[in-house]
Amino acid sequence: MSKLLFLTHVGDPGGAEFKMINLCADLGDKAEVLHFQEGSLSANLAQKNIVHQVLPLPVALVSFKREQAFSKALPLLFQSLGFLRKLYSATRNYSAYVCMSQKAFVLMSLIKPFHRKPVIWFMNDLVSSEHFSPSLISLLTKLAKWSANHIVLNSQASYNAWIQAGGVKRNVEIIYPGTDFHVIEERIRNQEKIMELKEKLQVKEKFIVGLFGRITPWKGQEIFLEALSKIPDAHGLIVGEAFFGEEDYQRHLQELTQELQIESKITFTGHSDYVPEWMAVCDIVVHCSTAPEPFGLVIVEGMAAHKPVIASDGGGAQEIITDNVTGQLTPMKDAVALSTAINRYIENPVWAKELALNGYTRSKQLFSTQAMIDKFRLILAMHSIRAQKT
Repeated sequence: MSKLLFLTHVGDPGGAEFKMINLCADLGDKAEVLHFQEGSLSANLAQKNIVHQVLPLPVALVSFKREQAFSKALPLLFQSLGFLRKLYSATRNYSAYVCMSQKAFVLMSLIKPFHRKPVIWFMNDLVSSEHFSPSLISLLTKLAKWSANHIVLNSQASYNAWIQAGGVKRNVEIIYPGTDFHVIEERIRNQEKIMELKEKLQVKEKFIVGLFGRITPWKGQEIFLEALSKIPDAHGLIVGEAFFGEEDYQRHLQELTQELQIESKITFTGHSDYVPEWMAVCDIVVHCSTAPEPFGLVIVEGMAAHKPVIASDGGGAQEIITDNVTGQLTPMKDAVALSTAINRYIENPVWAKELALNGYTRSKQLFSTQAMIDKFRLILAMHSIRAQKT
């Protein structure tokens, strides 16, 4: 009986890992997970009764960033031969492998000559010089030609970047990340929790504009604060926290609120397990990344929460939003344009509600978890990988 092994290098889940959890939950006992760092991912997997194990990655490989030249990683790989032997031992009894991160894909490619089984790679990023070093782009495109039996990209924008980088075209599929609409809708009906969060804000008779996601320069929190400073009747909500040594940027944002004299107009919640509920608190959900994103799941989540959405005009966001029909698109890094878009919603509540409904309807049709699962099962069938539940 066949069994798939999903692999990721992280210990704390991000968008790719939540996608993985949904795919594994659908496959039942036909799927297991191996991840390379300890963290909260284990609890998320256990909650869904997904069998999982941790094989700690050597510290040297953990610290390697995709912006670095691959030449710096080569010595680290030689130092990690013991880990590769452990990886082969831990993975050899599975019928196929689904890599959810670049590090997982590279490592499984290195041991593929020994296991010789199908490797499916979810490439969850835009392969461009804005995100990867040139040498790493070259490595990934070459490895894919040799070891990837199927590559899954998360938007047309990601596909275009992949082809432009010289990536292989054979067995490449676009599967949009899925959103659990029914879960979000159930949670935004939790009026008790929503009222509790509203009371924490202590904001009355103001429009609440929310920005959700990890605090990092390219997510555009600075642009958000500048836009907010131009809107007298709006209160800003930043839901998320800094990771990976970017705490200095979070401190910079706190200082910026003082410079802009908007300390009383902004709330930093830090990490929260109540993202849908916080979205329900908001009147408007914004996305203002300063570089093209491969997709932009938070945009869909805002739509699922029945909110009018504004997003940066680039990358996958252009596939989610039809400008002035299902939401608004604004130029990246343009705080003035963002403030104008927020004001348009504030001044035209009927139009804002219409766009929110359009966004919800279209996104539920295209970006649901079930649509993602159905496309993934077609890939398994294409490679004759048995994945029926027992």
